[in-house]
Amino acid sequence: MNDASIIIPTKNAGDGFQNTLEAIYAQKYPGEFEVIIVDSGSKDNTMKVAQNYPTKVHQIKPQEFGHGRTRNFGASLGHGDYLVFLTQDAVPATDKWLSALISNFEDSRIAGVYGRQVPEGSANPMESFFLNIRYPLSRMVRSAEQGKVDMNTIFFSNANSTIRKEMWEKYPFADNLIMSEDQEWARKVLLGGYKIAYEPGAAVYHSHNYNLKTVFQRYFDSGVSFSQFAGRECSLGRFICEGLVYTRSEMKFLISDGHVKWLPYALLYDMAKFFGVSLGKKEKHLPLSLKRRLSLHSYYWSKQEKV
Repeated sequence: MNDASIIIPTKNAGDGFQNTLEAIYAQKYPGEFEVIIVDSGSKDNTMKVAQNYPTKVHQIKPQEFGHGRTRNFGASLGHGDYLVFLTQDAVPATDKWLSALISNFEDSRIAGVYGRQVPEGSANPMESFFLNIRYPLSRMVRSAEQGKVDMNTIFFSNANSTIRKEMWEKYPFADNLIMSEDQEWARKVLLGGYKIAYEPGAAVYHSHNYNLKTVFQRYFDSGVSFSQFAGRECSLGRFICEGLVYTRSEMKFLISDGHVKWLPYALLYDMAKFFGVSLGKKEKHLPLSLKRRLSLHSYYWSKQEKV
C-alpha cells in the first residue's frame, strides 16, 4: 500500500510540467507513493509528458472541472494514508519535500499540512512580497481558539498541501465553491477540534505575475467564495484594516528593496485586489452575465445558470 497519494489536477500544463514530475520522482522518501493526474481536457503535450513517468492518469471533461470537485475525485482514487495536493506548476524545491510534509503527522491532532511557496526568479516584487509574507520561514501550528477562527487562522493552500485521508473522508472539499476549497476545508477541521500546520521545509517554487485585470478577477472569485463560507470572518471592516496594514508594509518593502519604480503600479495592484474582493462579496446583487466577465473562472457561472 502507498503511504501517500500525490494528486495533481492538470490542463495544458506546458513544458514546465516535466520539472514538477522530475522533482516528485527524485524525492528521497522512505515510504511508497503514487502520482495521480486528473486532466480536464489538455490540448498540449501534458499527457505526453505524464506518460514518461509512472503516473496514473484519469481524464475528465472540461465542464466537469471544479477546484473542490476535481480534488475530491482525485482523492477517491488514492490508496495512500495521506493525500498530497499539488498544482501543475508547483515544483518541489528539494528532495525532502514529501518527507517534510508528512513528518508533521506525528501529532495525531494535525489534520492537514501546507508547505512553503517560494517565488520564482521571474516573479514581480509584489508577488515576491506576498509569498514571503504569507509563507514565512518559521513553522506554525494553528487551532481554533475558544471555537473561533479568522481569515489568517483558516489559511491553507492546496497548491502544496497534504491531509490525512481519514480527514478527507470525514471532511471532503466543498464542490460548490468557485475557489478557496482549501480554506473552507481548513475552517471545517479547525472548528471540528483539529489542527493544521504550516511546514516551511516542504517548499515548492510557485508564483504568478498577474496583470491588473487578472488580479481583479482572481480576487473577485475569492470574494465570492468568502461570502459563501466565511462571511463573518471576512467582514468588510476587517478586510479594509488588514489591507491598509499590508499595503503600508508592501510600500516599505518596495522602497527598501530598490523597487521604487513599482510603487504606482503596486498601488493600482492592491486597489484591484480590494475592489475585486469587495465586489465578489456582493455578487448576489450582480447579473450573471456581468459575473462571467468579472470572474477568472467563467465556467463556474455557466454551471450556476443551469442550476
